[in-house]
Amino acid sequence: GELSYKTDKMSVSIEQKKKDGITYFVCDIKLTDVSQLRTAFAGDDFRSGIYEAVSDIAGRYSPVLAINADFCRYHREGVIIRNGETLRKQNIKKHHLLIVDENGNLSAETDRSGKQGLVANRLEQANTWQTFEFGPVLVENGEACELPKNFYINCAEGYDNPRTAIGQKGPLHYIVIVVDGRRTGYSTGASIPQLQQLFLDEGAQFAFN
Repeated sequence: GELSYKTDKMSVSIEQKKKDGITYFVCDIKLTDVSQLRTAFAGDDFRSGIYEAVSDIAGRYSPVLAINADFCRYHREGVIIRNGETLRKQNIKKHHLLIVDENGNLSAETDRSGKQGLVANRLEQANTWQTFEFGPVLVENGEACELPKNFYINCAEGYDNPRTAIGQKGPLHYIVIVVDGRRTGYSTGASIPQLQQLFLDEGAQFAFN
């Protein structure tokens, strides 16, 4: 039920767990530099328009761990910074913005009413390493966030789906939770409130769907 990988520069462990009809995987990740947290695109190009399985993309890079992200080539809006390079500065209202700063700390922008070109410029000047457009924010300062009632995905109880989310426990110490779903007798999937609780159970200080 557990896989692990460790060197003097990083450690990654993956543990399978079950709770309330949910089967999920908890990935504990400790890095020594933010540059170890990298992204890649289908077709190896932000502009490719190609769709690929995460496993196929990962096969070209041999990462220790690979997960899907925000499907940013599909929604075509917002602020996209990847591996320190700004790729998009489009206005958006419906998402939350996950930010990975130059030190590897996670935070989020939830008020998207301003001009996102100005947001992107500010993040560029701060040497932001990654951004992701999705959400909602689940945990901040070790406490459950109030979930949005009107969001582009349903955040209410009872809407169970497979989920992928990332959190932070400390400096360069991350937690990824992947929930399986839509498989009767194995895993129903999780609602957003259930996903939020999983991160609280694991001691996350910050978490983002």
